[in-house]
Parts: sequence; structure tokens; C-alpha cells
Amino acid sequence: MKWRISTIKRLLNGFKMGLTIIAACKEADVSRVTFYKWLERSPKLRDKIELLKENRNQLVEDALFKAALKGDVNACKSWLSNRAKKKWNFNTNSINVSATANAGAKTEVAIDKDEAKQRITRNTRILKEYGLLDK
Repeated sequence: MKWRISTIKRLLNGFKMGLTIIAACKEADVSRVTFYKWLERSPKLRDKIELLKENRNQLVEDALFKAALKGDVNACKSWLSNRAKKKWNFNTNSINVSATANAGAKTEVAIDKDEAKQRITRNTRILKEYGLLDK
């Protein structure tokens, strides 16, 4: 397929809208084989697409973080399990937290979901009281 500016714009717009590679190619009427050939030939196009994907991810991360700050337990779990995997390990029944004290002694604590929710609610309230979180 011939490289056309209008086709590239449609392809990039698809990625900007959050489409998958398959869907963006379909939107631009480009085969995946052609798409990957274009990526090989054009590092600039590849970089632009990666930037668009990073921007989408950042929007979702920002929304997730805001939801976590508002006390959304699932958002908190998602954020922590992806940002601090070694410290926060979630399973379906409990939350495991491990920390190392100044003396080097490692402590592990497991709390159930209800206790975790209570702690998050309490900490959110405290942050709001000190003006560290929007009310």
C-alpha cells in the first residue's frame, strides 16, 4: 500500500482514540502487514504511535489515582499492586503488606478487605483534615 498522509492521519487518530492496532488499521484501511512494514521503515511513525499509547495510559493512570485518593478501594489496590508490587501483594482474601524497619527486621502483615477499607477511609479522612486532599 502506498504511504499517504491522509492514511497516516487516520491511523494516528485511531491510536489517539484508544483503538487497538487491529482496530486502528481497520479504521485507516491498512493491513497489519503494511502497518508493521511502515513501522520498520519509519522510526518517527513508531515513536509517534508509542507516544500516543503512553498518553492514553497516562490518562488512565491519572483517573485511577484520583479514584484511589477518593477512597475507591479497587483503585487503591490496582494502583498499589502495579506501582509497588514488592510491598503490596493482593489476593482475593487478604492484603499482604511487608516492610523493613530501620534495624533491618522485615515485618509482614496480612489484613482482610474490611480492615483495609477501614484504614483507607481513616487515612483519607486524615488527609482531608490536614488539607492534603481535596474535600
